[in-house]
Amino acid sequence: MKVVGDDRVDPLAELGPVGPRPEPGVRCLLDGDERCPRCGGRVEARYTADQVLYVDCVACALRTMMIHVPQHGVAGRSREALLTAGSIRFRAHVRSLVAGVCPWCSGRADAAVSPVDDGTRGQPVATFLCRDCGGVYFPSVGATLLSHPAVVSFWHDRGADLRDRRPWTVPFAVAPDRAAVTSRDPLRVRVDARRAGDRCRVVVDDRLTVRSVTVESAE
Repeated sequence: MKVVGDDRVDPLAELGPVGPRPEPGVRCLLDGDERCPRCGGRVEARYTADQVLYVDCVACALRTMMIHVPQHGVAGRSREALLTAGSIRFRAHVRSLVAGVCPWCSGRADAAVSPVDDGTRGQPVATFLCRDCGGVYFPSVGATLLSHPAVVSFWHDRGADLRDRRPWTVPFAVAPDRAAVTSRDPLRVRVDARRAGDRCRVVVDDRLTVRSVTVESAE
């Protein structure tokens, strides 16, 4: 990964497989094969002073992941290990929220779907709100399907393990063209997961309940 940003020394630049506690303020471009699923541009990771890991496209500003990673949790990890830890933490948070359990207080989390995201993602987003602690999270609708058994099986049957993929490398989890509102009353959102030329189409309602799953072969 190449360090970008200002002229300050990158505190992670000399780390090997393990190293000292990462400092906030790190900005780095990810490996060249990890490209933005919307525009194909380079993707940048930032670990900020408030201990949040962001992964954004440098070219089109698509935000592909945002997750709080406590600083003590990344001590002794390389940059690659920090990205892996952030990915695992993001998946765990989203999976817990989809199950109705707040990842912060174990309280009750409610789900809703907003038809259009007013930020940089340009696609329908899920909103999770904890009734007990007030915690809120806004993943894309596609990201909530990363652990859905039908989608995981679809990828597995085509020679890939979706569970090992970083969220920003999975187009249906982040790319706006993979999600669309097909009905507003009642609300229905379609997400297309593609692999090896085939398509797994998942339709969810306004509470993220999966209403249908269809698989279409390219043959």
